[in-house]
Amino acid sequence: MSAVDHKLMMELRDVSLSFHSGRKTYDHGQHHVLHEVSLKIYEGETLGIIGRNGVGKTTMLRIMAGILAPNSGEARRQKRFSGRSRRFQSSETRLSCQ
Repeated sequence: MSAVDHKLMMELRDVSLSFHSGRKTYDHGQHHVLHEVSLKIYEGETLGIIGRNGVGKTTMLRIMAGILAPNSGEARRQKRFSGRSRRFQSSETRLSCQ
């Protein structure tokens, strides 16, 4: 089955996140965690996120869950699972930098 056959459940579009750090080893005290990350997840797909410590895996998951908002870009996802059927409600949540 192709992605066209399934409903889009989540999309990250050019998502970037950085924060200020007291460490001068970062770019003038700016720690760039994610830089222009884009992906689409369709109904029925499974996503695996792997990588070394400190490369932004948990940060990306927090953005996907709506816990964090990106500094730039957009995170779009279906709002919530409904009931035991594990179907998504039709409403949508968007997180983006204004």
